[in-house]
Amino acid sequence: METETPQSDPTPPRIPPAVDGIQINFCKNPACGNFGVPASDTAKWARGDRYKRSGEKDKRSLVCLECGETLPIKSNQGIAEELRRMLAFLAPLDSVNCKNDKCHNNRNRITLAQDSSLYISIGHTKAGSQRFRCKICHKTFSIPLAANLRQRKKGKSTEVFRLLTCQVAIRKMARNARVGKETVHRYIHLIHRQCLLFAANRERFLPERKFKRLYIAVDRQQHEVNWISQKDRRTTPLQAVVSADQKTGYVFALHVNFDPDLDHAEVDEAARASGDNLLDPPFRQFARLWVNEDYERSNTGKARSKPRKQPIAEQIETTYEEVCEREDVEASDTPEPGTRLPSKGMQVHAEYTLYGHFFYLSKLLAGAEKIRFYCDQESGIRAAIMAAFCERIMEKECDAFYVKINKELTNPQKLNLVAKSQRELEEFRASSKAYEEVRDEDLRVFKATAEMAALSAIGKWKDRWFIFPFPNMSEPEKGVCCLTNTKKKVFDYEDEHLARLHLKGSLHAVDRFFNLVRSNLSLLQRPVASASSGRRMWYRTNPYDPHHVAVILEIFRIWYNYVETGSDGKTPAMRLELAEKAYTEDEILRYWPSLSARTKRRGPDASNRADDLQNTAPAQECSSSSSEPENS
Repeated sequence: METETPQSDPTPPRIPPAVDGIQINFCKNPACGNFGVPASDTAKWARGDRYKRSGEKDKRSLVCLECGETLPIKSNQGIAEELRRMLAFLAPLDSVNCKNDKCHNNRNRITLAQDSSLYISIGHTKAGSQRFRCKICHKTFSIPLAANLRQRKKGKSTEVFRLLTCQVAIRKMARNARVGKETVHRYIHLIHRQCLLFAANRERFLPERKFKRLYIAVDRQQHEVNWISQKDRRTTPLQAVVSADQKTGYVFALHVNFDPDLDHAEVDEAARASGDNLLDPPFRQFARLWVNEDYERSNTGKARSKPRKQPIAEQIETTYEEVCEREDVEASDTPEPGTRLPSKGMQVHAEYTLYGHFFYLSKLLAGAEKIRFYCDQESGIRAAIMAAFCERIMEKECDAFYVKINKELTNPQKLNLVAKSQRELEEFRASSKAYEEVRDEDLRVFKATAEMAALSAIGKWKDRWFIFPFPNMSEPEKGVCCLTNTKKKVFDYEDEHLARLHLKGSLHAVDRFFNLVRSNLSLLQRPVASASSGRRMWYRTNPYDPHHVAVILEIFRIWYNYVETGSDGKTPAMRLELAEKAYTEDEILRYWPSLSARTKRRGPDASNRADDLQNTAPAQECSSSSSEPENS
């Protein structure tokens, strides 16, 4: 791995430089005049600069001189690296290049799609794959023309795919399919490759789609990687951030804070050799990655507090207090006792994955006229949305809301809250003769509108929360809070419009996906308490390889979007008009675009438009909420 020795500079930059157009070191308060305005990066103090630096080494932050907000400094390079990692799967299949490590075309990643004049077609292999020769080094390589060319027992991979999504453990998969466990793992990686290829040839065109409005639920789920040695029984926690469309259920993005392409020993050695660890974290070459030295230093021996049974307003207050106790308000993955870094690959700081996730969505959903995010109460998510959608927030094309749900209630308590809510709604109806013939849906809007003037200010930042008065069994008690108001004393929207936006506050779309992950995937199911080990949680079937967490989740996302049907007989992709039918596992595994179709269009977007892909023309409009009022 190449390393760069830091150059001594008498006047180092105050903030990291922008990379690929990304500069996130600015005030994240939309009501502040400095929102979206970065600090000066060229001098210790510039006349007219709007920020001052504060904090000790390793804990640098910026203080906004207008609103007083303190924000941690982050590496734009680290965010750009995460974004590139996330965008990689969307590259066309023909984005292949010479395989010779010493060749100019390989080192510079000059692909067949980018410059076909550097390669020459020389026929086909015995299996039918098209063969090419590099004109620089004269080495040959081939592109397979079928997904299952090298499979001897065709059909076994389809069986493994079906078993994988039916809560079957690896050992049972091997027994049912009559293959070895190592073969099952090879099939899983084949399934993963095919799923990404299948989805990429559809999602690559999403930026061209014209969505009227999108309402997207965002949350995270933690998964544990098992220990691999009895001498060290610490587990590795990884976070998966997921964004799902409220109406269709389509999961637009799922990203895990783990990079499988890097080697831990190599990165640690390179960091020590270059003096990277001596720099402030945002200015490091490996800023986005957890290195051993930082991980051990950050592990204070304090375990994360468990949720307490409190009313929803007190839970919201407690969450704010816990965030304020962090050294970095955006970092939610502080090491705990009993945890360690992965033995393979590199764990990424959770906040960098969040930033990458939302910059990825900003590119994927560029054609949406308006986007509303409903996200879990997490400061890292809020900061990432403010950074990635800053301009759209100022133009009121994007809004974000916290949603906090009380998940500690029993079924009888839920039933009581639902019944109480219905009684209160009828009492509100009886308060005026004008409400006698009004539908329940409209009556809820009227009641919520009346409450907009008296929202509860909670937490250090005095965010104004709407305590949801209309519970259901899946979300029996919750609060919703608007995060993107650009005015200091009043809201940007009229009360009725604001009420409608708050009433849409829900995490159901992403929670349903998470529940299916736990119930359908044996490798990622909930832990059990082991009596023989003092009731410690035992992750009996969880993977030992951290890469398997990301692989299994990515497979499941595509299966959930394109195979699993709901009560309406449609998949999320069908509801989003991204597919015209529900696919089978076998169809995904056999999918392989022809080379001639792939190379018709040159450049980074070259791809085969699959015959089932409809409505991808730029002029096509698709509203995931066409039945909603225009002002929502």
